[in-house]
Amino acid sequence: MEKLGDRPESIDFQEPPAKLLHRLYRDAGRDYKKVTDGSASFAQLDPEVAYARCPHLSVLLNDMLSLANAVG
Repeated sequence: MEKLGDRPESIDFQEPPAKLLHRLYRDAGRDYKKVTDGSASFAQLDPEVAYARCPHLSVLLNDMLSLANAVG
C-alpha cells in the first residue's frame, strides 16, 4: 500500500497540505492546531527523506547550495 508522501509529485493541489492536515485530524476526532501539532510534526521530519523523494525540492536545494558556494 502506498503511503502519503511516497510520490510527492502526485500531491493534490485542490487540497493543499494545511487543508489535508485539518481533514485528517478531524477524521481522527481531533482538531488540528497549526502551531502545536505542526511544530511537533515538523520536529520529527527528516530533510534527507524529503530531498530523496521530491525531485523539485532536491533541485531547489542543490541550486541554493550552488549559489551559497559561489558566494563563498
